[in-house]
This record gives sequence, structure tokens and C-alpha cells, in this order.
Amino acid sequence: MGYSAEEIRVINKLRKREQRRRKKISNPVQHEEEKRNEQDERRERRRMARKKKEAQNAAQQKATYESYVATVVRVGEAAGVATGIIAPPGGRDEIMPPIATSVESSLRVMDSDSGDEFMPCTDSCNDAPTDSVPTQQQLPEQQQQQLSLHSAQFNMEEDEINEGEVVTMKNNNINKNEIMTSYVYIHVMKPGPHNITKPGKTRGGHGGDLHRTQQQVSIMPGSRFMYSTEGDYSLRKCPHGTAAVSDKAHSDKILNNHNINVHDITKETARGRIAEVGKVRVVYDDSEQIRTMQTNYSPVFEQQLIAHFLQYHKKTDTELTNKNRDAHSTQGFNRLDGGVQDRYLNRHANITHPTCNGVKIPIIKTKNFKQLPQQVLKHLFEVIFHNAQLFLDTCGEEKRYNDPLRYKLFAHEFKKRLGFEHTICRFEYYDILVTEVGVSSNALFRHVDGKNCGRAGYDSSVIYSFHCEHDNKHYKCSIIMTSRTVCGAAMEKIESSSL
Repeated sequence: MGYSAEEIRVINKLRKREQRRRKKISNPVQHEEEKRNEQDERRERRRMARKKKEAQNAAQQKATYESYVATVVRVGEAAGVATGIIAPPGGRDEIMPPIATSVESSLRVMDSDSGDEFMPCTDSCNDAPTDSVPTQQQLPEQQQQQLSLHSAQFNMEEDEINEGEVVTMKNNNINKNEIMTSYVYIHVMKPGPHNITKPGKTRGGHGGDLHRTQQQVSIMPGSRFMYSTEGDYSLRKCPHGTAAVSDKAHSDKILNNHNINVHDITKETARGRIAEVGKVRVVYDDSEQIRTMQTNYSPVFEQQLIAHFLQYHKKTDTELTNKNRDAHSTQGFNRLDGGVQDRYLNRHANITHPTCNGVKIPIIKTKNFKQLPQQVLKHLFEVIFHNAQLFLDTCGEEKRYNDPLRYKLFAHEFKKRLGFEHTICRFEYYDILVTEVGVSSNALFRHVDGKNCGRAGYDSSVIYSFHCEHDNKHYKCSIIMTSRTVCGAAMEKIESSSL
């Protein structure tokens, strides 16, 4: 009686297992070596298979993308207009639907992953007559010029697209004097674990955790604005980031299709007062809070701060190739931070570590702030940080950062080392970011501020942003003022040691 193919496979497997067992008993050294070789071979086979699959997927995506662009361009030419395409948030991978074969069906493309619908061509496509299509010679001069820009509109080099970046087509119809910037989004999540640490979800912009996102608060940009968050809306709890304003309509449509509430805060809706959604509070440059922060020195301060970044905080070539959260969002500049650090001194550094009640406390970093011009530093502490603390204390539910011992050990110590202990700010960490903005705006990847403190009274943050022009280039500066969870952990140890 013969064996089936499955039975033969099982018999061979058992036979090989028995052979390995005998080898292990007779020559254990040789057995271990053969085992390692087999594992190396399996790893190499898996690596080659992965590499082959990635190459196939890349080729397929490129072909589908080129076909999609060609179809939309053809539809625009048939309708007699130039078509400007804005790719959806999440990058090129999210615009890989089957290509429609007719002009009518090509005008509406579906997102294959989420079922979200977006129109690749402009509203003027709908105005084109269906019975006759005008030739380019019959079109007005403006439309002829637009048609001649088709190739330039879709000119995007492959090496300009890094993994996880939000891909936005170059739109040559944008006015060169118009500054395209980004808005801030804050995602309030439903209870449960999130996958924010996974690069695919973190860098997918609005595409991450959609099944758990309950609400999005969008803070639209202004020439100067300031906002605070706390509680269930704190930046430690809520994934947040920035996205290009030009992509917002499409992003909102995706969120609405997933039944996610979108609340926009703009200068127009704020009307010079504190705009509030949950525990997110925003003020713009027409509010009393921002007007108080504007002094005769403010324009000079902004110019000097940008000049300082240009001189001392440009990234090296190695730092520019880094693919972490900041590499894309902060472009050519490093952060300028100061305050309590999330580490302790090396025990081999031969430096006396600061303690309180026998408990080691975190170190305080002042190097970057000491390099700032004195007038800039004075304006930061006496105007920016001062009014940010007032804003937090007046609009919050209660006085924040109110532990006297914690303030003395960390916030006051940082101010004292820089010579500004007389100011009222009680923040434990400061972070200043500068980015260059233009016709395209790089987005800050979706993330959570896990190093901020989540303990009661210390879960709030304040961010002040302004735009300015320096040497014919436009820059956005964000000044972040917040707490540190390492301070809270140290305080718990100090309190337990005193019992």
C-alpha cells in the first residue's frame, strides 16, 4: 500500500528529526554548527524574499501612480483646464486606486484602503460642456498657459520622497507671494492602547489609529498665536502633529467618513478672545494676550532669533539623513532646548551629582540658552515665558505647576543659572523650533510627547508660534513650554524617602 504525498512529507520530517537527534548525541559541536548554518541560510532566504517583494511593490506602485497621473492629466486636457493634484495625507501609497477607463469615472477616484472619495481635478472641470471639447487654440490665453504647465505640475523626483513622508504635488498655479504653512491637529483618542510607536502609523499622518480616534481639534495658523492643552487633551495623551493647510479639505473628508468629529479653531472664530474646544485653548494676534506680548523690541527679537538659528543650529549632513520624527519636520535646523533633561549624570564622570534628601535628581541643561544674545534671552524670559505662564494660570481650571519644592529644584534652578530667577514662569522644559516655510510645508510627524509629565497639575503645555520674514525667506518659529515626567518621578522618590 502506497503513501500519500502528505504522509511522505511527514515521514521525511520525522526521519530528519531523528537524524538530528542522533547527531546531537554523537557530535554535539558539529550539530550546533550545522544548526547555526541552517538558521543563517533561512534568514538569508527570508531577507532576499523580502527584498524581492519590496522591489515588486515599488515597481507596481510606481507604474500605477504614473498611470493615475497620466489619466488625470488626460481628463484635464479633455476638459480644457489644467489639473492641479494634491495627494492625500499619508503619501503616495494612499492614492493607488484602480484607474478608471472613462473620462466621467476618472473624475472621481476612490481611496482603496478607506473608501474615501476625492476629486483629483478642479471645480472648473464640472463646468466644461459634455457635447464638445474645445481645442487649445480655442481656449483663453490664461488656460493655454495653464495647459503648458502640465509637465511641470507633475515633475517630482523619486529621490525627493522619503519613507513615510506626506507627498504633495507641486502646484505651479500657487501665487509665489502666498505662504503655504501648516496647521496643528490634536487627536483625542478613545480609551485603550494606541499604536503610535509604529512608524507606519506614526508617520501616516491622519491615517493612524482612525479606528480609535474620537475627535480632532485643528488649530489653524496665524501670524502669531498661542495655545495650551491639559487633561484629556494634553500632548502626552493625544497624538498630534502638523499638516499642510492645502491638504486639510481632503483630510477632513477622510475623518468624517470614519465618523470622527473635527473642530476647527481659527482667528475668525476666536474673534479676539480665547477660543476653547475641550481643554485646548487658543488665542491669536488680535487678542489681549498676544498684544501684551508685542513690544517695540518684538520684531528685532524675531529677526535675531532666526539669525541665531541660521548661524548656530544648522544640521550637519549626517543629521539631515536621520529619519526620526524631527528630520523631516525641522528641515535644516536643530532644536534649541533647555531645562530639565530626561537623564542623569554618568557615574564615571567624576562629577558630584545633585541630590535632595539623598535622592539623585535629573540634570539641568542651560548650554543652548547661554549661547543666545542677552537681549533675546531677556525677551524670552520676561515677555514670552512670563505671559505664557499667565495665560496658563488665568485660563486653566486651577493654578498649574504649584509644587513649591518641585519648583525650587527644577524650574527656579534653571532660571537662576541664567540670571532670570525674578520671572514668574514655572515651566521645567523649553524647546524652540524653527522651520522654513514656502510653497510647500513639511509636516511634523504624528506623535505623543511621552516625556511630558502626566501627573495632576503638571499635564499642561503652552506653545507660542510666530511667522516672520528674514533675508527674503519665510520662517515659522514655535516655542514650547512644558513639564517633564522625570521631575515628577524624582519628587515621588523624595517624598517616599522623607517618610
